[in-house]
Amino acid sequence: MDFIKIEHLSKAYKTSEKTIEVLKDVSFVLPQSGLVVILGKSGSGKSTLLNIIGSIDKPTKGNIKTLDIAYRYTRNGPPLKYISFIFQHYHLLENETPLYNVMLPGLIRGNNKKLVEKQARELFALFNLDEKLINKETRLLSGGEKERIAILRALITDPQLILADEPTGALDAQNAVKTMDILKKASETRLVLLVTHNNKLAREYADRIITLADGRIVNDEVIHENKEEIYRSKVKFKSKSNWTNTLINHNFKKRLKRNVVSIVGMTISLIFCYLLFGFVAQSDNAINAASERHFDYGTCVVQKEIATQSSSSLSLIKTLRPSKEEIDDIQTKFPEFEIMPNYDAIFGVGQFYIGNKKNNTLNHSYILNFDSNCFDKELVISGDVESGNNWNDIIVNPSAYELIKNDEVHYKLAYEHKAKAANGVEVIDYFELDEKLNIIAVVDEFDFLSVPKIYFDYTKVDSLLENYELENYSEYKTDATLKSLVINSEDGDDISSFSVRCMLKDIKDKSKIEELKNYLSKDINLDNDSLTIKEALMSLTLAASYGLEIFLVIAIAGSVLIVGVFSYSAYVDDKKESSILSCLGARNSDIVSIFASESLIVTFIAFLFSSVFSLALEKPVNAILTKLIDIPDLIKIPFKSFTGIKGILPLGIFLGSVLVTLIFSSIPILINKSVSIKKELADL
Repeated sequence: MDFIKIEHLSKAYKTSEKTIEVLKDVSFVLPQSGLVVILGKSGSGKSTLLNIIGSIDKPTKGNIKTLDIAYRYTRNGPPLKYISFIFQHYHLLENETPLYNVMLPGLIRGNNKKLVEKQARELFALFNLDEKLINKETRLLSGGEKERIAILRALITDPQLILADEPTGALDAQNAVKTMDILKKASETRLVLLVTHNNKLAREYADRIITLADGRIVNDEVIHENKEEIYRSKVKFKSKSNWTNTLINHNFKKRLKRNVVSIVGMTISLIFCYLLFGFVAQSDNAINAASERHFDYGTCVVQKEIATQSSSSLSLIKTLRPSKEEIDDIQTKFPEFEIMPNYDAIFGVGQFYIGNKKNNTLNHSYILNFDSNCFDKELVISGDVESGNNWNDIIVNPSAYELIKNDEVHYKLAYEHKAKAANGVEVIDYFELDEKLNIIAVVDEFDFLSVPKIYFDYTKVDSLLENYELENYSEYKTDATLKSLVINSEDGDDISSFSVRCMLKDIKDKSKIEELKNYLSKDINLDNDSLTIKEALMSLTLAASYGLEIFLVIAIAGSVLIVGVFSYSAYVDDKKESSILSCLGARNSDIVSIFASESLIVTFIAFLFSSVFSLALEKPVNAILTKLIDIPDLIKIPFKSFTGIKGILPLGIFLGSVLVTLIFSSIPILINKSVSIKKELADL
């Protein structure tokens, strides 16, 4: 019974100079079984004809009709899944065993592995192949042994058509005879279409010889005609199979060093990714907590700023002390604060001396009262804050302590007050200090930029100025103390310091500071060193986050690109394997999965390592950052919950890594796989 009908088949290749006709109006019919030999010299078109029949190549003109009831008519030839190929150069998977090579077509079709292995062993026995060959590496076999393995591979799926391209071309005479014996036996139940230029073997084994010359059939000789009809049931192919796992495993081990490099690179990138998300999630909380570790967190300055128009187009800002009504309003609405005069114009102009040398690095600030709850007592690391009895009893931070611990420190002040009495006489008084300062305690506060700082008890400073009477001025005015001068001054006078101090009575009410800042009208400002530092740090971390995010994208893209390049290079390295698998019926998706899975394994291992190492690195990285910038717990990786969604961070990183890896590793392979199988085989 007829099986394949070739009608007016032509094939031409165009070059830049001319068109080369390889096949010219070829027509013939092939039976269901038998050994049909296509004979001809090199360049006669016999291999091209074989490739077109096998759907590896396409004709320029003409049709191929398949007439067997086992599958539908196809215009360009039989579907690959009904065909088996035997190549001149074997095209076996050299690093796999002969048994696996023979089993592979059956596995690709989704057949049961145990059943396929049984069939393969039966084929080895049927054709008297040595059992010792089964588990050797294929690359160790002789040419004759490889050819016979290739034939068994072609038979494992019981195909309707075997296409053999010069199967004896690379064999010696003895192995050539063995190969032809096997093919002859196989042709009893199927069609074997064999291309050769060996006229002697063709005459000895062929049932029919079709001779080609210059792309045309010059002779079609039937030696033995087999008219017996062979019935075949329709073959069912399963859509899923795990046959790729073996190749994925072997390929991963084969490129182990390269894959280890990929794993290390991607692990580092993903660790950085985790740490960055930990920084973004935790930095605001850490900075808030750090800013509250200032010893003078409860000390604020409130001042008024009014824009005034100058003679030019410029707008000037005039600074004033808030009015009495505004101060009373603050005191009424926020009783948690003690509102006091600001003595910076008098007391704040002094200088620190260490030994006999003036020091410009020491800064000073104030605490409402060392005996109260207006500061965080947990910040005190040594000394007794309640032991201070005088204004010159001070508390210092570690930077200041290291600076002055071995020397005496003095605070020197010279303030001159001039005033006119009612009679017009100018009255001058002097306020002078040169006192040794006594350290009563050291506090471990947030040491931003390592600024050495000294803290005075503001209540005692207030008492000092309240008790200092201006002797000359008092002759003309009652209550002529420094404190009364500040209180009774005009809001725009220099001695008013253009502000008042709002001192928190209890540090537990620290949330009131920002409430007060938000309550004040737009022309009244609240200054707090801790809040200023916090805002500066927030801006820095925001800018740093943007920079780190850009760097992260580059790092991840680079790592995934490396994985993708490695995946594609693995595909290029094993391009022969890919082409062989295509000829055996593997889908493009299967081939992509083999090479992409290698990258996915790398990604999965990198994800696991990065997840573990990120948690392990969180503490040491925080310790380093704390030492550098004195902000503890700046990074806290939100493994459990991020943006309120449980487990979203690790899941997102994993899915994102997998998606990008698939894209980078699959697309180049899919583009390359768009090339025809014929061209792939020709490039081997």
